[in-house]
Amino acid sequence: MKPIGRGIASSIFSGIDEMFHGSAKQAQVTRHEQKHRVVDIGNSDDLNKITIRLPKIGSEMKSMTCNQLGGACEQIFSGETFDELASQSQQHGKEMFEVNDGPHMAAMGKMMELMKSGEMDSWMSARKAEFEAL
Repeated sequence: MKPIGRGIASSIFSGIDEMFHGSAKQAQVTRHEQKHRVVDIGNSDDLNKITIRLPKIGSEMKSMTCNQLGGACEQIFSGETFDELASQSQQHGKEMFEVNDGPHMAAMGKMMELMKSGEMDSWMSARKAEFEAL
């Protein structure tokens, strides 16, 4: 709604109206971004910046546990692709390594054996097939 008139009050109202509609437009953009996976809150220099990754329209999130990915617990990793799950699993593994978690350290030893024996590629292919079958 545009204000009628040309006075100071009219200009102030016009500025407020633009601010309101600007916020409404930003909310609309945010809804659009939510539908298309990524919403960033904060600026790139903000240490408290939050990035929310949402599934693409028509895509499906899949989940596997740490155990299913060669680990030692039931923590769940979710993503649209196997690579997303593998990345989350690797990060989890680093965290468990830092705290020297016994069961995870043993699982990492088994993974090292797979690498040394040359069986890692076939093991990884089996995990990818398991993911695709979900």
